[in-house]
Amino acid sequence: MYSESSPPLPWDTENNYTREEIELYYEAGSGVYLPETKVLQYLLEGTAGANIECEKEEKDTSEHGFSRGDAITKWVKVHETRKLLDVIQEPGFIISEIPVFYVVSKRSSFYEKFKAGKWRLP
Repeated sequence: MYSESSPPLPWDTENNYTREEIELYYEAGSGVYLPETKVLQYLLEGTAGANIECEKEEKDTSEHGFSRGDAITKWVKVHETRKLLDVIQEPGFIISEIPVFYVVSKRSSFYEKFKAGKWRLP
């Protein structure tokens, strides 16, 4: 999508989302850890083991989760050469159900607000 030989994106008429103008972020320390049984359910979905009942007793993981209102959360910039696996293995990267990344254009008016920490998810 953003290789050096890629043509401009047809919907980006102002060229705000070129390879040089975007930054990728994730919010560290935000979310709630999934219980192990839920992780296994997602991993086994569509396989022969998908219907196996897990009898393991779940521990309460709510104490390990973070909410967006906590001061611990922060935006972490992702370098374009990093592999997805390396990023999602970061200690602060909590995958509640799917990994979420934010693509921000440095040319947008939103960028200054975002970088100044004056924007939060609704």
